[in-house]
Amino acid sequence: MLHVTGMSRTAPAKAADLCRLCPRQCAVDRARAETGFCGVGATPRYFADFVHFGEESCLIPSYTIFFTGCNLRCAFCSSRDYVDNPALGAPVDPRYFRRQITAHAREGARTVNLLGGEPACNLPAIAEIFAGYDSPIPVVWNSNLYFSPDCFPLILPFTNIFLADFKFGNDSCAARLASAPGYTNVVTSNLLAAAAERTTIVRHLLLPGHFDCCAVPVLDWIAESLPGVAVSILGSFVPRPHTCGPAELRRTLDPAEVTRAVSFARARGLRLVH
Repeated sequence: MLHVTGMSRTAPAKAADLCRLCPRQCAVDRARAETGFCGVGATPRYFADFVHFGEESCLIPSYTIFFTGCNLRCAFCSSRDYVDNPALGAPVDPRYFRRQITAHAREGARTVNLLGGEPACNLPAIAEIFAGYDSPIPVVWNSNLYFSPDCFPLILPFTNIFLADFKFGNDSCAARLASAPGYTNVVTSNLLAAAAERTTIVRHLLLPGHFDCCAVPVLDWIAESLPGVAVSILGSFVPRPHTCGPAELRRTLDPAEVTRAVSFARARGLRLVH
């Protein structure tokens, strides 16, 4: 799958060249401009890059690259235009990003932050950025972790930190709000693998009305399975304008919901970061 970026072929694709980067196993031939669920084709794209100050304090300032396409369809996604239509982005140029990483590191950036969308959908292009290039600052893989475990051998050589979203506490909410079958097994398995190899920060975005079904199971699992891992509870949920999604996501998050989640996490002994 590492060969898909920039390829041109006349012969039929081999099975190894077909895209299986995520659990959906679309098996499309990106070199022939076929696209699967994520929408990323033969030319991976990005839609923004800048020094970001909105991440956890231990990571900022962070030179942040936003890649198009995603293997989830979250009802609350703030980058939906570039998820639904990756072609809106600009083509990824590895040389450009190497220059930018080097320049921003000299100017004081503490990390490089790879996100999207979902960076795993663009893994071949990202791996090409770091092929033969050692980043002067730590690289953060900022991901929903809904990817194939076969991605780890390609991610680990250049990644120093996993910033991992653990969005849903059950498969029902994951299917209804993000069209993600088998979500909890995939993400928990990948979280264990990530934390065993690299520094890992687990994020949980609080959703209105999803304390018992999502926040509690997520925080409980972390406390039981990854004690000591850093946890970031996000109370930054904002309803999408004119949303036609689930009714509970059409309101803002009540500050009392954030307080409740933080209190629960502390009672479970979790190490919270901001």
